[in-house]
Amino acid sequence: MLGVKSIPYQCRGIIKSLPISEHYKHLGTWVSKARCAKFDVVKKKASEIRTAAKPLRRHVFANHDVPVATRLALASSLVLAKGLFAAGSWAQLQGGEYRFRHAAIMIVYRTIAGEERWKKPRLSDAEVLETIGAVAPYILLRRKRLG
Repeated sequence: MLGVKSIPYQCRGIIKSLPISEHYKHLGTWVSKARCAKFDVVKKKASEIRTAAKPLRRHVFANHDVPVATRLALASSLVLAKGLFAAGSWAQLQGGEYRFRHAAIMIVYRTIAGEERWKKPRLSDAEVLETIGAVAPYILLRRKRLG
């Protein structure tokens, strides 16, 4: 996509554009041996996923004019990449740590699947993953560890 400055998309009949950055650099990571510090890292990363997804939620992820595959690719590159950066170096996650990370990723996936954020979910996590063709959050972490 060299030379492309933005990706146009349609939202409620209006053509908008998503700017493309030519350079992006992750700055640093957290490393910890203590269990409680690891929990803080996981909470921080889950928060980063939620924060990165918020401005894109309504106009990109919930926009049914954009194909699901495109929304999923944007979520992976713009949101999940930030929240899962250096996740391959994490030790085995415990129950609470896993739930924080899992919930943050599923909020993004549920938005892509058309679930409204503040209403009771009508689809299970497995149904959401099947509907949008996404990979389960625990598999994302396994891939990070292998890569």
